[in-house]
Amino acid sequence: MNFKLDSKDVWSMYWSTGEQHSCVAAQSQDDLAAINQYWFDAVVQLPINARVLDLACGNGAVSLTLAAKRADLVIDAVDKSELAPNLKSVKANDNIRFYESTDILALPEHLKGYDLICSQFGVEYAGLKKLVPVLKDRIRETGSLRFLIHHHSSDLVSGSRLKLQEYQALESINLFVLVNDVVSTMIDEGQAHRSARQKLEYAGQAFVEKQIGTKPIAGKIFDAIAEILALPREQNARARALADNISIRAYAEQQRLGQMIDSAQTPEMMDEFVNLLDSAGFEHIDLSQFALGDKSEPYLLAWSLQAS
Repeated sequence: MNFKLDSKDVWSMYWSTGEQHSCVAAQSQDDLAAINQYWFDAVVQLPINARVLDLACGNGAVSLTLAAKRADLVIDAVDKSELAPNLKSVKANDNIRFYESTDILALPEHLKGYDLICSQFGVEYAGLKKLVPVLKDRIRETGSLRFLIHHHSSDLVSGSRLKLQEYQALESINLFVLVNDVVSTMIDEGQAHRSARQKLEYAGQAFVEKQIGTKPIAGKIFDAIAEILALPREQNARARALADNISIRAYAEQQRLGQMIDSAQTPEMMDEFVNLLDSAGFEHIDLSQFALGDKSEPYLLAWSLQAS
């Protein structure tokens, strides 16, 4: 595929679907309740009309959670990508202001003086070393930090590695090229079309024989391809559009998963971040592992970092 998407494009495509979470949407209601409680705990002792900065906010999972708990909060939510259109007129709290297409390392000058700076799976993408001077410049003397950060050994990141392998396996059989060949020849339905469909079927069989993970991604993609193949040739234009959509979204999701994996922090990397925060004057720095689920079988989700 010859798509050219930068990191902003990749995430803009993801958030445009209306997803609120990038990494925890599929968890159980108990897990989501635990995550919400983590954020509720962050605002219990904040002063009335406290100012909050939500960095790399995505579609506002943290901001909307905090607003539901404390309607008095004044929240600025910032993300480098373009967000879901409905956020431009969000009604959950009149004091939430979303700043899309805004680099968290180059914030507008007026965004400063915060009682809480927070992020859920976001700041690590920008680079934690680069973030420290931004935090120091934008927080109040009595302010605090609270971050959930991708953990290199988390179940979440391990699962993302498997998903990326699945996409790469689909690429290895030239699946998206073969789909394009089928669509390109469907208008004639001649020998070229029959040959293209046969090659696609062989490729599908080859993928099944690879036995990679549970193939949840491939199942959805093959279902979408089957819908394209079922279209009559008179709908060739629609078939082309659907095939292009499958290809570009598969490419974008590979890039997103790759970014997540690359941003995941090892213990050594987090220790370095803690030391930098300490050198910058932050105190009461608490680094821990944040897990979900039953204590007998915990699901490691992230690093939790808190400081004041």
